[in-house]
Amino acid sequence: MIDIMTTAKIKHSKKELLWGRIAAKTVYFMLGVGSGTFAANIPRLKDSLDLSAGTLGLALLCCSLGGFVAMQFAAPLIKKLGLRILLSIIGPVFPLVLILIAASGSFTMLAVAFALFGGLTSIVGIAVNAQAIDIEKAYAKSIMSSFHALFSVGGLIGAGVGGLMAVYDFTIVQSMSLIALSLSVLGVLIITKLFDVTKYDYTEDHTVIEAPHKHHKAKWWRQVLLIGGLIFICYLTEGAIADWTAIHIKAEHGVGPFIAVFAYMIFNACMTIGRFSGDAIIRRFGSLETLMTGGILAAIGLSVGLLSSNLAVALVGFGVVGIGLSVLVPILISMAGNLSGGDRNVAIARASTCGSIGLMTGPAAIGFIAESHSLLVAMMIPVVLLVILSAIAFMMRPSIVMKYRKADVLPTL
Repeated sequence: MIDIMTTAKIKHSKKELLWGRIAAKTVYFMLGVGSGTFAANIPRLKDSLDLSAGTLGLALLCCSLGGFVAMQFAAPLIKKLGLRILLSIIGPVFPLVLILIAASGSFTMLAVAFALFGGLTSIVGIAVNAQAIDIEKAYAKSIMSSFHALFSVGGLIGAGVGGLMAVYDFTIVQSMSLIALSLSVLGVLIITKLFDVTKYDYTEDHTVIEAPHKHHKAKWWRQVLLIGGLIFICYLTEGAIADWTAIHIKAEHGVGPFIAVFAYMIFNACMTIGRFSGDAIIRRFGSLETLMTGGILAAIGLSVGLLSSNLAVALVGFGVVGIGLSVLVPILISMAGNLSGGDRNVAIARASTCGSIGLMTGPAAIGFIAESHSLLVAMMIPVVLLVILSAIAFMMRPSIVMKYRKADVLPTL
């Protein structure tokens, strides 16, 4: 296949397009703050309900399962309601589930609330990714990484604010309710600014030009699954770093809990920086070249972080992983949304489902392997997978080309 991004016929005014981009970034930011708040309050939820580690793990699995089930309905909902209406309905609603989580008085209520939160955030995530792809087509250049950067910023803010509220003795209900209501109001405010795809001409001036031959449906599915497999590797690596990096640093370097967690903070901060600069890099070097280089960079950084006996060098290594991984998922989501020969929303949903499976199963698999061998051996598995990702990206080069040509009159942000 050859997907070539060209300047499209825009029926939006520059102001409408700019506000559509701001609105989509706001939804990404809301998802990030919600996820960060969720993560920051998990230890307090565990203590307040007196849950064991295993019971909490089961509740978290309900969150993942809720997301997995919801992903199967995302494409039909988008087709029936449209992106703008779906985001207008669910955008202001999903943060309110944080209040339900905070108010849960039993494991059963918590599990249901977790499943609902996972389901709604998954649908919002797929819908806003599709919206971002529409906006990217309208701009006729790579801008996907900048959207995902706002999710990373939101995650840092959500976790930070949630942690500060705990320090200043806000109750779980107070802190999560305050953040939830603020996000819900923000969601209501941006509804009218969401991108209206009906003003964009897909039939006369489609930004994705198909190759001379028509794609066979089976080939389209193979492409979706291939991209989904690469997203699986990315999310498995992110999950492994989030859940096991602090334990590895503490065991290997004999440091306290703050320094151990600091490794993940460095990783997350570098990922945020990488996403802000990712679009310029993609436009300069190309999607597949960036995908290939990012995978190798992440593999090298993770190897250094795991194998170095020097704590400072190890921390730098984990930062390099964040930079390498930062643009991989945005590139892959954009590729899925630009595949010709099938439903764009189905492609995004199925590829995202593969990522969700990686996030659900990866950390657990690392734990099982660590128990039978060692954590170092288990954590080297993502290194091997990242090398495989880069090799696949290299082999994809003859069959995929994604080029972006800057439109003349479009606003920047």
